[in-house]
Amino acid sequence: MFIKKKTCQCFAKTIASYAAEIVPFYITDYAKRSSDKVKNTFMDLEQVSNTIQITLAELNELRENQEASIQFVQCSFEEQLHKIQESREKIIAALNILEIKTLTEMKDTLTKLQASLKSDVDKCATFEDELKQFRDAIEEIRDKDKHELSHIANIKCKNKIQLIEQYRRENFVQVKSSITFLPNSEIEKFLSNLSGLGKIEHIAQPLAVRGNPDQIIRMEGHSEYVISMEGDSDKEWFCSIRDICVLPSGQVLLADEDYNNVKLLNEHYQMVTRYRLSGPPWGLCQITSSKVGVSVGSEVQFIKVKNNRLEAGRKIRLKHQCRGIAHHQGDLFVTSGSALYKYSLSGYLVQKLHEVKSDTFTIGCCAVSPTGDKLYIISYSDHSLLTLAMDGSVLASFMDPELQYPGALDVTPAGQVLVCGSESILQVDSKGSRKLETLTKPPYSVRCNPNVTPCPYSVCYNSNTGSIIAGMYRIDKILVYKVI
Repeated sequence: MFIKKKTCQCFAKTIASYAAEIVPFYITDYAKRSSDKVKNTFMDLEQVSNTIQITLAELNELRENQEASIQFVQCSFEEQLHKIQESREKIIAALNILEIKTLTEMKDTLTKLQASLKSDVDKCATFEDELKQFRDAIEEIRDKDKHELSHIANIKCKNKIQLIEQYRRENFVQVKSSITFLPNSEIEKFLSNLSGLGKIEHIAQPLAVRGNPDQIIRMEGHSEYVISMEGDSDKEWFCSIRDICVLPSGQVLLADEDYNNVKLLNEHYQMVTRYRLSGPPWGLCQITSSKVGVSVGSEVQFIKVKNNRLEAGRKIRLKHQCRGIAHHQGDLFVTSGSALYKYSLSGYLVQKLHEVKSDTFTIGCCAVSPTGDKLYIISYSDHSLLTLAMDGSVLASFMDPELQYPGALDVTPAGQVLVCGSESILQVDSKGSRKLETLTKPPYSVRCNPNVTPCPYSVCYNSNTGSIIAGMYRIDKILVYKVI
């Protein structure tokens, strides 16, 4: 018993000693593993948070794209509605031509029938007169008992009566004449079998991916294109291109201030035609894929490009001068020289967004960011570029020694802001707060007049060719810079 008790005591002491050594080890190991696990979990949460931020940004971009798609669908609907109306008008015009041809044929038939019947009437009247004369002659001969004359008169009367009888038999077989119209039933049958004026298709096009609005534009060389036309040489001055607009088709429209017209160029910058305006144009903006708005005097003149021709549409008459003009998703932005206004395309004034109290010309050109969240306006007298929120509040103001008497501005589809100074074209960041680059200064070699300094008067990015078009002041050329 004593041995067993002693053995148990030794075993218990051994266990206690082992526990004292091993338990702290396991506790330390567990704590370390728990700490590592917590640390890893924290890192996982941070990664999840970053993933959430990225996903939210992607969802936000998707939402914005879909919202833009909604607006694009609406715009395409309105444009196609106009095409449907045009198709209807063409069909009606074709039917009108058929009607005119049919009426002309029927009138010709009426004229011929009436002429023939009138000839018969006149012939009958002639015969009646002749017979009456014979009758009177016979009565006179009978009273005077002239036998020889009676014999002659008898022969002549019988011959005339025989001639009249023959004419009556040949020409009075028909009882009456009439005109009958037999409609072409094939036309009505063809039209009634049609399902519509055309087919309606859903075309899914990927939305243009917006690039970095502050990506500096790099250009490589330039080409020069003459833009004068026959009839442009009858004035003292050369062309002054106040604004430029490029259509999706690649056609280019130029607002020529000195010649009071809008010029149309093809995709190779060759002159096609022009449309003469009531006064000097100030601004151009794209309304649809084939229609633009032009600011002239106190009006906005809509012009459509159709079959390489410029056709004038309706006008919007405003209560102020129209200077700069821009369009975004059905909203029309127009400057007056001292204020910026927002209108609907029907000419309804939505609101006055911004105004500068001044007796001099202040607000010139205007533009809208592709996302529709910012407006840009030129402050001519202050030599500055103003960036506005959509409610008209000022977000930023930019001034630079090269931005003297700024003449024009343009915003690329990526949101890059281009501004014309008196002698150079600048790129400004999308916030409108700082200059990113002086892109170019037009060379003196483009001068038509040695006394005129080459002055960029307008600028436009051509997304069809990846180039920048510069319109000049009193120079019969445009410069096209290749973007690299």
